[in-house]
Amino acid sequence: MDFRKIKSKDLAEYIGVTKSSMSLFLNGKRAMGQEKLEAMLDYLKIKLVREEELNNKQLEGKSSQS
Repeated sequence: MDFRKIKSKDLAEYIGVTKSSMSLFLNGKRAMGQEKLEAMLDYLKIKLVREEELNNKQLEGKSSQS
């Protein structure tokens, strides 16, 4: 979070959790559901690549090489 200059308070507010819940998550003492994790990725501008998408791209690359 320091690298991106993001405050945990701002991230917590964005995804709709309390500051204490965010602190517990960041310290590995609480889990977050998929919806909250995807909201975090959105806030951090990180694209989630699903395994199926990756496999499809690999297959497309192989078939175009044939």
